[in-house]
Amino acid sequence: MAKILDSTSLLHTLSGMIKNIVIKTRFHFCLLVLLGRASGQTVVPIETSTGIDAVTERPLPISADYARPLVKPGNGIAIGIEYALINNQRAAANHAKVFGDLGVPAVKHYAGHVQWGEMQRSPDAPIDFTRLDAFVREYQANGFSVLTICLKPHSPWASIDPGLGRRMINARNASPKLVYMEHFERWIEAVVRRYNMDGVDDMPGLRAPITYLEIGSEFSSYQPEPVEVYLHTLERAYKAAKRAAPNIKVAHAAFLTTPVDLSRVTHPGQYESVFAAEQGIEVINLSFTTDLPLLTGRLGRAGAGISAWGGMVRHNFRHEVQERYPNFYSIQQMGRHLNAYDSIKRLDMRDDSLRVYEINRRGDTYWVAWLNPKKILLPGDSAPTIDLTLTTGGTHAVIEPVITRIGQTTPDQKKIETPKGKATLTLSTHPVYIFAGNGA
Repeated sequence: MAKILDSTSLLHTLSGMIKNIVIKTRFHFCLLVLLGRASGQTVVPIETSTGIDAVTERPLPISADYARPLVKPGNGIAIGIEYALINNQRAAANHAKVFGDLGVPAVKHYAGHVQWGEMQRSPDAPIDFTRLDAFVREYQANGFSVLTICLKPHSPWASIDPGLGRRMINARNASPKLVYMEHFERWIEAVVRRYNMDGVDDMPGLRAPITYLEIGSEFSSYQPEPVEVYLHTLERAYKAAKRAAPNIKVAHAAFLTTPVDLSRVTHPGQYESVFAAEQGIEVINLSFTTDLPLLTGRLGRAGAGISAWGGMVRHNFRHEVQERYPNFYSIQQMGRHLNAYDSIKRLDMRDDSLRVYEINRRGDTYWVAWLNPKKILLPGDSAPTIDLTLTTGGTHAVIEPVITRIGQTTPDQKKIETPKGKATLTLSTHPVYIFAGNGA
């Protein structure tokens, strides 16, 4: 457990520091399963056959240069990205090819594109796998091995209170009516079976099984229903998924922390108990893939670019990537140094504001360090610093700051001498990687 906690703290905090510098980072880390029960009602019979009709569009051809090896996370936390746009196959193909350059193993799609009502337009309609197939096919072809599928129960014809129209504007309860709960279970089961890689009715070209499934998206916003209603939906989905793939891991909807009542939190140490963070985390998604289209207009611009809700790239209406932001390269840098680590541990320091982590990977030992000011720094505040002396061994050390500058695509490196194997440097809130060296 200590290894999990140390590893999560590093990834969580390091990415938070990156966001606070200049770029935007967002986390969904909730691979926990909460099961509950709600009062039952009579459910009308439906067909019990597990066979489900499916429709898909003709897939776009995959070019030869898509054949990238799968990036594996090793035994540590899988580093990933989220909200991959899959509203059409060209978006999935263009974006997957760009994000494959990151070299990280994990990705999650934009959930609204494949919510229940989008994949199945009526109780008797076939299930349309076109968008999910595009997501799985294109991202696996570009090296992603840990894909999370997020299935929202939203359906204009099946949800308890679906709101207005197909887009379900102002939906107040997205969970299925009990009369359609068995239809919901069949949908969940059909999706899991298509990507479980058991050799039976799998998606053509599947390279690896999907092992993570999230039910719903952002509890309290996109899942505004009462907790007990959502838990009943989660329980039914969990059982359906396990019937299709006993080893699949089912996650509850991520918590949107904005509306959480923090009035009773009197000490920073209590935040972990509020958010239930750092408990057996297996996957952490660090950033939106791209600026969401609705947030790039004049009214929504606060959610694009370098804002907290922005992505790593900017694309045009043809889904061609026009610009890669600094956090694209910082996450690429993080993946290069932290993916498939063997162990990560925080070192004890004389000053608790020093954050120094020792990383062991493939026989190499190196470090990442920064200053935690323990307060929010506002524009105009002076940038605090602190001196660090670290035993690295070797004749010198290479200091590599996290990429933060607009236009910067590769990390800067600085060589310093290490008398008696000790490196002395001044840290700021900008994390730095530290590598020991010998010789010239």
